[in-house]
Parts: sequence; structure tokens; C-alpha cells
Amino acid sequence: MLRLRFKKKNDGTAVITAVRPDGTSTYHIHDFSHYVVESYFGFSRGFYGLLAEGWNIDDFETGARGPIPADAALPERLAGAVSMNVATPHRYSASDINFTVGQDAVTESQLSEMERTLANLCSQWRALPPGETLELEIELGVISSQSCQPGSPRV
Repeated sequence: MLRLRFKKKNDGTAVITAVRPDGTSTYHIHDFSHYVVESYFGFSRGFYGLLAEGWNIDDFETGARGPIPADAALPERLAGAVSMNVATPHRYSASDINFTVGQDAVTESQLSEMERTLANLCSQWRALPPGETLELEIELGVISSQSCQPGSPRV
């Protein structure tokens, strides 16, 4: 299990620390949408799955480990779409997202549930006093990024 700690800084931004099962960790400011999408579908190699495997957040930015694996593309696209739907006035429908990713990845019901979960996490985050930590856990699944089977995020 990967343990996620989101610490709120005085300016309202987050520092995330991902603690791997072996006790090692990596940290960076990051978005909750990956947590929502990856825990909902149980993706094994999304952003958090790669962190659990030993990737560091800087590896995504610098390319130090090479390109992001192909099976991480779907979780990345879904996380981006869910983030946009919650953070902006424009909403992508499930059909829009499925067209963009080239497969039937998400239903309207699943998308709505993930948006509600992300909005709830963002509300919890905004209510958190500076210096406090929001800790989440994600059970990394064995689901391939090629198929989406819903689970339930533990918030």
C-alpha cells in the first residue's frame, strides 16, 4: 500500500509525500485527481503506481527514467480530464473523454462520481489549516490501464 501525505503550506499549496511499502519516500506538490482516478479504477501503473515502483516525482519532469510508460497514459489523461471538469467552467463529457483517449474508458456515471470525490477532497484540503497534513492511502491494483473497472477510493 502506498501512503500519501498532503501537507498544506502557509501559502495554501501542497507538498505531497508518497511513502512506499518499503518505507522509502518521494515528495512534490501534486494534484488529487490522480488519487481519485487511480484508486477508483485500481490502476496498477498510473502516477502513484510508478511512485510505488520507485519513480521519484522529478523523474516525471526530467525524464531521468526515460519516457513515461505507455500504460500510464490512460490514467494521466483521465486524471487531467477530471481535474479540468472540477477546476474550470468547461466540462468534458464521458463521450468527449472516450473520444480523446480512443476507447470506452469511462461512463458518465463514473465520471460524475470521480468529480464528486475530487470536489470533496478539494473541500477537505481548503478546510485544512496551514501546517496540517491530509493523509490518504491507495491500494494499488492489478488493473491494466487498458481496461477500466471501477473500485472505490478510500477518502
